[in-house]
Amino acid sequence: MNLLGADIGGNLVCDAAELRNDSASALLADGLQLGRDIFLREGFSATGAGEDGAVRLTGAHVGGSLCCDGASLCNDSGPALVAYGLQVGQSVFLRRGFTATGAGERGAVRLVSGHIGGSLDCTGAELRNDCGPALVADSCRSIRMWSATASPPMAGS
Repeated sequence: MNLLGADIGGNLVCDAAELRNDSASALLADGLQLGRDIFLREGFSATGAGEDGAVRLTGAHVGGSLCCDGASLCNDSGPALVAYGLQVGQSVFLRRGFTATGAGERGAVRLVSGHIGGSLDCTGAELRNDCGPALVADSCRSIRMWSATASPPMAGS
């Protein structure tokens, strides 16, 4: 699904969607401008390939929250989620069965140089990368405390 540079005044709802791209990102939304929330939950799955990630939200601006409860993101040749410079007005929810499986030294979930107006909640998430870090959040700012309780524990270094 290509939402490159899209401008959406309301919500983006992809609950239960199954996206797959064997040669690139399954969801590409760089520069997305969204007035409210992104819902990628309730069985949402994205399988992608390559260093750009299965789901890519680089430079996206979300007025509300990013809700990924119960989503499954997978990339056997790079990160599962890439979100450089992601701006979220409220919270980021990667919880309640959220799984991200990535590969490589860049990490399974990359939230680099972003800003989260609320909290990052990973309660009950499984972030997995057998050959690198599970979560990379260098220079990512959050107004509230981050919750990194994962069950089972986050894999990777």
